[in-house]
Order: sequence, then structure tokens, then C-alpha cells
Amino acid sequence: MTYAQEISSVFGPFLVISGLWVVICVKRVISLWGSFKTNAPIFYTAGMLNLLLGIYIITMYNIWIGNLTIFVTLLGWVLAIRGGLLLFFPRIMFQLFLSTKNIICLWGIISIVWGAIFVKIAYF
Repeated sequence: MTYAQEISSVFGPFLVISGLWVVICVKRVISLWGSFKTNAPIFYTAGMLNLLLGIYIITMYNIWIGNLTIFVTLLGWVLAIRGGLLLFFPRIMFQLFLSTKNIICLWGIISIVWGAIFVKIAYF
């Protein structure tokens, strides 16, 4: 199993399940994130975790080739950048990504699609 497959085998099911939860339970997501809005330690923890996972993926698999495994590399960069932005600009990130129900659903759908691509890389 390659690094891309190993990373995909973990993140694929996670992204599909968490994306489905976001789309199906959008009201709960809004309520949950609304309570996090004023909780600085949550943003710090989320930022550090995103940054750590992103740097790990970039270190393990930073290969820019023209097939589906490029999504593994992109995930690493997206997580690292998002982690840094959460650490330095938490309020802007909250407004940008979680401002409306439609935007939240869009992120859930993106998560499902990205997870499905990872499941294909890992298991098929």
C-alpha cells in the first residue's frame, strides 16, 4: 500500500461520514459552531490540529502528478493553510466558512466528494 492509499484509507471514510453529518444535521452544526464562536481555545485547538495533520500529509506525500492522488497532496496543503488561518484569523475563518446554512451544506458536500475520491484511491 502506498502512502497515498494509507492516507486515503483513513481520511476517505472520515470525510464521507463527517460530510454526511454536516449535510444531514446542518441545524446542529450551526448550533455547535455558534457556541464555539466565542471559545478561543476551540479555534486554537482546531488550528493546531489542522496544521499538524496538514504538515504530516505534506511530509509523507507531496507529489504533484495528474491523477486522483493529487487530492492527497491538496488535502495536506488545505489543512496546513486552514490551520494557519485558524490560528491567526479565527473570526474571519468563522465568517467565511460558517456564515450561512448553504455555505455549511456546500462544505459538507465537498467533504463527501473528497472522501469518495479517497475511498476510490484506497480501496478500488
